[in-house]
Formats: sequence, C-alpha cells, structure tokens
Amino acid sequence: MRLICAIVLLAICGCSEPKLSGDSDEATTSNHPSDTALPTANQTVDHSEAKNVAVVLVREMNQATLDGNYSRIAELTHPALVKAVGGQAAMIAMIERGNDKLTAVGIKIRGAAIGDPGRIVASGSEWFLVVPFVLEMKVPNGKLFGRTFVIGVSIDRGATWRFLNGDVEPQALKQLLPNLPEQLRLPAREKPIVYPE
Repeated sequence: MRLICAIVLLAICGCSEPKLSGDSDEATTSNHPSDTALPTANQTVDHSEAKNVAVVLVREMNQATLDGNYSRIAELTHPALVKAVGGQAAMIAMIERGNDKLTAVGIKIRGAAIGDPGRIVASGSEWFLVVPFVLEMKVPNGKLFGRTFVIGVSIDRGATWRFLNGDVEPQALKQLLPNLPEQLRLPAREKPIVYPE
C-alpha cells in the first residue's frame, strides 16, 4: 500500500524520494526579486493573500495531474527536487512513468480536496507553508482516500510558490530544503483508507 501511495503522490505532485548527493548546499537557490526587507529569520507570518495563491497553485497542480499536463506539474515542483531528479525533462518522464504504473494496476486518480493551509513561517529569504489535501483514487477493490500534504516555498513574499511532497523522508527533505524552519508544523503521516465498492 505504501508503494501505491508513493506512486500516487508522485503523480499528484511530481514528487518522489530522489537520489541526493551529500552536498546539500546546492539544494535550493534563492534569487529573491524583492529589495524590500523580509521578516526576520524564523519569524511566523500570516498573510491571507499569499495563502490563497498557494491554494490556487495546489489546485492547479492537482488539475494538471488529472489532465495529464505533466509539464505544468514539473513547473510547480520545487526546483531543488527538479534538479535532484535530473531536470525538467527527467521530472516529466518520471511523472509519466508513475502514471503508467498506476494505470497498469487499475488505479485512477479521481481528485483531491484541498484543506486550509497552515501558518506561513519565514526562514532567511524564503517563506514556507503546509497545504494539506485528501487524495481520492479508484483502486481495483474500491475507493482509496489518503491524507497528505505539500510544502510550499516562496522566494517572493508569497507571490508565487513551488511545492514538495511532504511525505519525503526527513533526511531527503533536509537536503532539499536546508532552510526549512523547525517552527513549520508538518502533519503526521497517515495510512490511506480503502472503501470497498
């Protein structure tokens, strides 16, 4: 079941557990376009508009999954993960393979219900937040519902966001997002629920 969920999260978010080098300094680049001061490091901030932008983009990412628009999923994936898997073309190919595996075993993604995002936490020049969602899939023996989340990262004060699957192992997450603040509350992993049809 964990394999199915990993494949599904790959398909939804363009995310997986990449093979990472020991050098985490190259995991993120921060090209902040604003000359204005950001909140101090690790300061918790709450901006409704920035959260709304994140939710709209997560919905767009989920719709892109349903539509097979894998290039849009790759565009919305955090650049550290895209780089770790070998670039945008490799990311798109990986998502396609994941979708093919789902189809081959009779799994179809039906949609996702987006929850309310958590608080925005600033760390250095980056803003972080968690956007939870419930994934619904048709599986051979019924319907599967799984609670999961993405971590959104913004380098422009919430005007745009890029996302990482929150189910990435902690060590890989630390390498991909070295500035991830401890104050950002990540939901506990939950087992998906299958309802027979």
